[in-house]
Amino acid sequence: MASNINYASIDETFPVAGKDNDSQGFRDNFGYIKNSLESAKGEIEELQSTTAKTNTDSSFNYKTLSQVQVKNWGESWHDGGTIGQDTSVFYTDGSIQTFRIDADLSLILDGFPSSSKNMVSKLRIHLTNNNTNNVVTPHTVTFEVQGGSFKMNNIFNGYSGSTAGMTMNPIVLRSQTDPVVIDFWTYDGGSTIFMNYVGQFV
Repeated sequence: MASNINYASIDETFPVAGKDNDSQGFRDNFGYIKNSLESAKGEIEELQSTTAKTNTDSSFNYKTLSQVQVKNWGESWHDGGTIGQDTSVFYTDGSIQTFRIDADLSLILDGFPSSSKNMVSKLRIHLTNNNTNNVVTPHTVTFEVQGGSFKMNNIFNGYSGSTAGMTMNPIVLRSQTDPVVIDFWTYDGGSTIFMNYVGQFV
């Protein structure tokens, strides 16, 4: 973006020493300075509101960064806490999310970016059983997606086949300490979500 600051119009040779200078020259220079300061103010404010910062979170509004090399970077993690009822899982909360399951329930995936963004949205979920009694009661987790369907690999956590609809075969959680990990990804805004059972980590 070209700057609108017009410093070239300012006559730096005015006023001329030892001469009765016309006051119009002063007014012209002050006018150019005022207009340039006004332009600078607008451009600085735009930079303040639209550029990345190092002292606060920045949103790039799904703009493309190309030819980028990154170092010492990480993905956002969201602790969903202990839940005992059907709960929405929003993609925008973090690319890795953990939940401690306290009852049979459904996790409803939501908040994926629009398909118009032409991007792959990935989400990894860690699940453990929250029971604290000496004998852990297994809990069943079923996944749902708002307005879409799932596709999974042929064998998903011991269940064969695939789903055609909004819900999928459930996962049974039996461990308080060994998380079950599932990956999800979509490139059409959540209309179709691919699933992969990564495994149980012990």
